[in-house]
Amino acid sequence: MRRATFLLFAAVVCMLPSLAFADAACTTSAGGVPCVNFIEATTPDGGGSVTATNFTLVASATLTAPETFLFAGQLPAFIPGVVTASYNIYDPDGVTLSDTLTVIAFSNAVTALFQSDNEGGPALIPLPGATSVIETGQLQYVPLPAALNGLLVVGFKSDIDVTSVPEPGSILLLLSMITLTGGFFGVVKFRRT
Repeated sequence: MRRATFLLFAAVVCMLPSLAFADAACTTSAGGVPCVNFIEATTPDGGGSVTATNFTLVASATLTAPETFLFAGQLPAFIPGVVTASYNIYDPDGVTLSDTLTVIAFSNAVTALFQSDNEGGPALIPLPGATSVIETGQLQYVPLPAALNGLLVVGFKSDIDVTSVPEPGSILLLLSMITLTGGFFGVVKFRRT
């Protein structure tokens, strides 16, 4: 029974990383929230893509320069006033600025600019008053101001090297193995005495 429980537990733990990133925010089904994702390619450096779903009109979704992505589109709903949100996106060390993201929405238009550090190029300058975000190397969604809740979703995936950071599922699996192995050897030792 223990073996079956362990195997089931191990299978669920191994699936956690893939389940954690399943996201319905960028669905293309009717009634979905408009969503734009900036996906930075790991190779070649400077490449990537911009994907947009559920917009009334997409005017521009391009890589305008190495490590610079621009999006402009029309939302299906009007936004009162002008809403601006800026983000400084840091490497996992929390110190090195890796990317910046600016989102500006007014009326029913939205513009977003994503800039990444250019290897060997000038360093990025932090945006004043911006929200700090720590990148994970996976697709992440930024917290937008309340005026945009339910109207827009903005995500990014940066090009960090995530091979040096173990997945949470791997750590959990290792800890469960150590616990179960210790428990097994404790039972065997207990029965011998």
